Amino acid sequence: CSSIENKGFEIDADFRIVGRKHVAWTLWANASFNTNSVVSLHEKDAPGLANGIYIAANKEGESVAQAYGYRLNGKGEPASADPDILGNTLPKYAGGLGTTLHLYGLTVDAKFSAAGGFHIINANRAVEKGRDYISSDDLERGDYLRLDCLCFSYDIPVKVKWIKDFKVNLAARNLFTISGYGGWNPDVNCFGVTTRSNGVDYGSFPLIRSVILGVSLKF
Repeated sequence: CSSIENKGFEIDADFRIVGRKHVAWTLWANASFNTNSVVSLHEKDAPGLANGIYIAANKEGESVAQAYGYRLNGKGEPASADPDILGNTLPKYAGGLGTTLHLYGLTVDAKFSAAGGFHIINANRAVEKGRDYISSDDLERGDYLRLDCLCFSYDIPVKVKWIKDFKVNLAARNLFTISGYGGWNPDVNCFGVTTRSNGVDYGSFPLIRSVILGVSLKF
């Protein structure tokens, strides 16, 4: 059977910056770093190609889920007849940052997420160029920073006996993503969590940017 070795750490922190009756401000953050290495490899988990198309990329001494394909020469053709390890598809580090501000009846929430140290296999590019194999030209850096959500809510004071709570909510999600990736979404994995097809972008649908306005009444 195959075996791997993992090394890493994770940090979580919460801060209460202001804690008054009508004003409160909290901040939280988390970060993780992880590296792994294949110690031993069963033949069924070894790198392989089927009809020239990327399948797996596991090799002793390398990390799991390596992109596996052909390196191209200056003419845009495979430099050799044998495929090679091209880059890692699993993020080496990831994290998030969030904050909540309460100001009398107003509440503001914001959440950011980020990941880095990995590559994306942009299979869409290979298809566009008419290739039936993955090459070094199809790998792109996947590092990104995203504003996942920015939410506002306001408790409207009412002097009606039968209304206990009246709140207005505004939630904006996926407002922006900072990344050098040329596809729709750098946080992509079209074929699920598997080391045989990790980090592949093929015909993926972009993340939806949404703005939702809501009203809640409590009687």
